[in-house]
Amino acid sequence: MTSNYANNISVVDMGRHFLYLPLYYAIAKGRYGSEYQITARRAHDKTDVGAMKEMLDTDIPSFQDAWFAVGDPTTLLSEQGLFEREPVILASMVTNGAFWAVNCGTHSVKKPEDLLKYGEIYCYQKGTTAHSIVRHLIANYPSPEQNPPPEVIAIRGQGQDLTAINLDGSTTTRGKLAITPDILDITVALESGSGRLAIETSLSNLPDFAAVLVTALVTRREIIVRHADFVRSLLVELQKAMLLAKMGDPRIIEYGAALFNQEEETVGRAIERANDALVFPTDLCVSSSHWRNAVAALCPPDELLAFEARHQIDAEGVYRSIVRPYKYLQEQAAAQVITKLVPDGPEPTPTHRLGPRNGWSMIGAGTVWLIFGLLGSSSSYLPLLWALIATVLPGVLFAGGARLLFGAQHMSKPELAFYWIFAVATIAAIYVACCLSIVNFEGAIGIAATFFVASIGFLFYSHQRRA
Repeated sequence: MTSNYANNISVVDMGRHFLYLPLYYAIAKGRYGSEYQITARRAHDKTDVGAMKEMLDTDIPSFQDAWFAVGDPTTLLSEQGLFEREPVILASMVTNGAFWAVNCGTHSVKKPEDLLKYGEIYCYQKGTTAHSIVRHLIANYPSPEQNPPPEVIAIRGQGQDLTAINLDGSTTTRGKLAITPDILDITVALESGSGRLAIETSLSNLPDFAAVLVTALVTRREIIVRHADFVRSLLVELQKAMLLAKMGDPRIIEYGAALFNQEEETVGRAIERANDALVFPTDLCVSSSHWRNAVAALCPPDELLAFEARHQIDAEGVYRSIVRPYKYLQEQAAAQVITKLVPDGPEPTPTHRLGPRNGWSMIGAGTVWLIFGLLGSSSSYLPLLWALIATVLPGVLFAGGARLLFGAQHMSKPELAFYWIFAVATIAAIYVACCLSIVNFEGAIGIAATFFVASIGFLFYSHQRRA
């Protein structure tokens, strides 16, 4: 491996799209070592197909920096000559219909065929996901009210679709519609108050485009073989960034605001709209159901049949060939990141499961020991030993019994120890009072009553606080 090849790595995309923000964040914030320098660049023709071609065509010297491409993975089937170059679908980046139907309130959209009520549909040019969506709608749904299919007007530049439908001068009387993934541009337009635009629906709400692998990170098999550690590092950083976007974390909002030259509040609301449409997946794993749905929604049937005839393999076979053997990389990245975010819980605090009946038994036993200890201390040559018997053991029993009678059936060890000490002090005070009663009976009763009432009051307060 030459240093020049390793130090200049590109991820090719069809345009600097807001929904690629997790990837841009991973590229900018990730640590890949001094051997690798990674950047994102645009495909020359600004299409998903162009991005895949530049990444897979290693014969052209100017494309040799392209180790990765991001875009619609079904182009590997619909575009002849791509599958032969051993692509690998490395990670899912968008797993729902990340497109919004934007208009000026001309029609109501409740189902897929309602999108065909419009006379003009603006979308990105052929070779992009937006164009594939429009083709799918026209091919699979009849135009309502016996109208001819809408005219598809392809654009090349970001934002041109929103500008076009917001201008007067159209020749159609059926209205204009934009199908666009540019949720940040939509958010800016809606909040500017200068136009008539409105989001009619998110395509993720339509059954044809729900749970669809819209965007994936794709590479060549040789990259995984020769640079496995780097690939793992990139996937880990992308997994982190995906979760930050999923949570609307301030760090990725701040980065997005700087990258797209917008206010942080605007970027935050755009991410919120994207999350409402379930655009960002929780993990990078490419599921077979998402892949099947993508092929059904985005790959034209005639092109799929031609692909199957050329390669003698169907969509499921493609999944088994270029996804499943490398899924362990996605799973490892997800596990490495998510397990750190979900640490093991604290050790459970040991508890004693006792009831009120046990409380009365403990108080009764404590009373017997108190009487026994007091009688013994008055006639024994070892008054200190009897004093311990008359205070410690009854104190322990009184503490536990009183605590249970006040309804706290789950006592932690620190709590129980504290109340034992408190009750021992109370019983010791009663013992001292009894010993002093020979000299000052009234004073002894006062000492005993004060400590007893204080202990019961503290236990009651503690119970009320816990309840």
